[in-house]
Amino acid sequence: MTAQRTYHAASSSGGEYVLTLSIAGGRAKLECGCQAGQTMMMCKHRLALLRGDAAALCGDISTLAEDLARAEVVALRADCDSVCGKMDALEAEKKRIDQEIKKLKKELAWRVTTGAWK
Repeated sequence: MTAQRTYHAASSSGGEYVLTLSIAGGRAKLECGCQAGQTMMMCKHRLALLRGDAAALCGDISTLAEDLARAEVVALRADCDSVCGKMDALEAEKKRIDQEIKKLKKELAWRVTTGAWK
C-alpha cells in the first residue's frame, strides 16, 4: 500500500515549508521543503513532525495522530529516537567541552595579560 500525506511547518521567516510523509513498501519516509531538507540534512521541521509536536506545525493536522500510529512511522520514529538520543548525549558533551574551553581561554588571556605564569 502506498500512502502520502502533506503537512506544513512554519518557517522562521514567516512562510511555510511543506512536509511530505510517504509510506510505501513497508517503509516510511519524510521530506521537507526547507533548505536543510532539500540538502538531505535533518531539519527541525521533520523532527517536530516525528515527535508529534503540533505546535510546530500549521494548517490541518487532523490526521497527525493516525499517521504517527502507523507501524511504518512507528519504526521510523524509533530509529530516529535512537539516533536523536545519541545526538543529545553528544550535544551535552559538546556543551560541557565548550564551557571548559571558554574557561581555559579566559585563564590563558588573564595569564598572558598579567604575566602571571605558574
